[in-house]
Amino acid sequence: MDSTIIAAIIGAVAVIAVGAIGKLRKKKKKPKPSIEALKLGYSLVELSRFARAKRLSIVDDSPQRSLYDSTVAKVNILRKALGLVSSIPLSYDNHADNVIFSHYSILLEGFNRKVQHSFEIGKITGNILLNMLPDYLAFTIQGEPRVEQFLTMADNNCNKISDQWRSLFDNHQSGMIKEVKEEIKILKSTRTPPPLDSFVIKCEEMAKQIFAEFEKQVEQLA
Repeated sequence: MDSTIIAAIIGAVAVIAVGAIGKLRKKKKKPKPSIEALKLGYSLVELSRFARAKRLSIVDDSPQRSLYDSTVAKVNILRKALGLVSSIPLSYDNHADNVIFSHYSILLEGFNRKVQHSFEIGKITGNILLNMLPDYLAFTIQGEPRVEQFLTMADNNCNKISDQWRSLFDNHQSGMIKEVKEEIKILKSTRTPPPLDSFVIKCEEMAKQIFAEFEKQVEQLA
């Protein structure tokens, strides 16, 4: 796909990052490890998304670099809230997804299952709403063949979240994950893809609601 289109997607998806996580940080409540871990997983996916600009050799990647640095600051706040000591520096120029995700998963091994599952839910939610669905739509708009794999991956990842959600919250289902799955069905069946901007806004709203629903469930179990 044209790198200019990818740059536009990365920039548009930044709205999701600011909207979904930023809203939660305004609430002045005592931090709960599971909520911090959820946001940490999601924020690491944000870093991955912004670092794509470097890998695609976009001519002017300064906006993405700035967003990356801002997200690093957020990751450091979440890491410190969880009491994690990281030995891996986060760098736009030397970003390595596999190393970073593996490193933070290992750091969280000292926590209970609830915190570890929360981290995975945040990470998977980010992969769905920051990567799989926007990429599917962008490739579809560009007329690229065989893009259904993105929807299949998104659907499978929704199932993973549902399983972990039920495990965390006494077999309670996530209403918002059901809505995401419905959105996937709509994308599969439509012949005319929606505009990218409006779709990104919809992803932003779904991300906000998933995190709000998660936080509510944590509060109810407290």
